[in-house]
Amino acid sequence: MRRVLVVAIVAIALVSCGADNAASSTAEGKKYVDALMTSYRSGRAKDALTEPEARCIVEHAIDSAGTDAIKKAGLSPKDLDHGSAFQTLGTKLSGPTAKKVARSIADAKCLNPGEAVLRAIGNDPAFAKIPKAKGRCLFLTLGAPAAADRAFADSLLGLPSGDQEYKETFQNRATALKAAMRCKVDPALLK
Repeated sequence: MRRVLVVAIVAIALVSCGADNAASSTAEGKKYVDALMTSYRSGRAKDALTEPEARCIVEHAIDSAGTDAIKKAGLSPKDLDHGSAFQTLGTKLSGPTAKKVARSIADAKCLNPGEAVLRAIGNDPAFAKIPKAKGRCLFLTLGAPAAADRAFADSLLGLPSGDQEYKETFQNRATALKAAMRCKVDPALLK
């Protein structure tokens, strides 16, 4: 009898742990996820983000906002399947909800923002004199702090704080020089 009770408790615990109540996994939530992924595929974001990174970000955004808040903001999936969909989402959601979404994206650690910036700039002539391996080290180092995750998420959503956080993370001269020293990049190349 005791064994049956233990098995029943374990089975109930496993079923309840496996239950997926995330907004992105509901029929309605999947429509928003699909719309944001369509926007990703048709825009410039695909130059900076891999498909799994984009999907991770999208799912965390939908899960943290919830479909009710997205609908309350007057957004349908059709509003998010083109253009700057994340900025549309960020500017239409209420301030507290947009900040919650940004925090969720940053906490999810879907990517290293330095890696995304590195992919986005690709063959930018401004970095042509820096060997690829050192440039990679530089951007990964700059993108590693938690502030970079938050700057990325806020910028992605078009939140006003994102521009300042992004500048502090990626354009702060003292921080860039420390990263250059660590990666053995000639500081004269960072002008």
